[in-house]
Amino acid sequence: MSFVVLPIMIGVSTSVGGGGGDAFFVGPLILAALTGPGLTSDLAYDSSALWTHVVTGVPGRADRVGRALAMGVVIVPLVMITAVVALAVTGRWEWAPGYLAALVCLVLVGMGVGLVTGSVQPGQAPPPGSSPFATGGSGGLLTVAIFAGGVVAAGLLSLPVLVPLAVWGLDSLPVQLLLLVVAVAWGGLLFRLAATWSGHRLERHWPELLARVSN
Repeated sequence: MSFVVLPIMIGVSTSVGGGGGDAFFVGPLILAALTGPGLTSDLAYDSSALWTHVVTGVPGRADRVGRALAMGVVIVPLVMITAVVALAVTGRWEWAPGYLAALVCLVLVGMGVGLVTGSVQPGQAPPPGSSPFATGGSGGLLTVAIFAGGVVAAGLLSLPVLVPLAVWGLDSLPVQLLLLVVAVAWGGLLFRLAATWSGHRLERHWPELLARVSN
């Protein structure tokens, strides 16, 4: 729940604190950027049950794409709903195509980052049956560091869309529509490359990863 509530609270508090109505746009953008890093610990939460996944011989790329789709089914509608709320509250409907471009890029690129990171360092999760918030000190710090690094990486890799949008796009509908196409193409390309590379890595390192996530 905090995964969804925190970005919204940031947007509201920024607006109330003097950021203006446009600060409501911040929450959905943060939520979109968090989408990919949220995939990082998927393998860790499987714990020792991951062996059933490994022995079936599921292709690594299929694992990566499947986990991304499972996350997307939940998070994409939430991103879109909060985005519509932000547009309605601010009345900036003319920004809708450009705003959608930023969100699409952040989600796709972020997912790619999460897939790669999770295949290299899946982090740590609490043992099965324990509180989902119960992590050791070092494991908790590592998870936070990986998560924060994923958000930063997603933002940096999205700059080819975000920078032109901020500089030229918001005042031009044609530029916004062009950047929406660029966002889908750029984000889709990075996601595909990330899913392929991380999938190949999983296939080479399943035993190592299974040992690492088994509690």
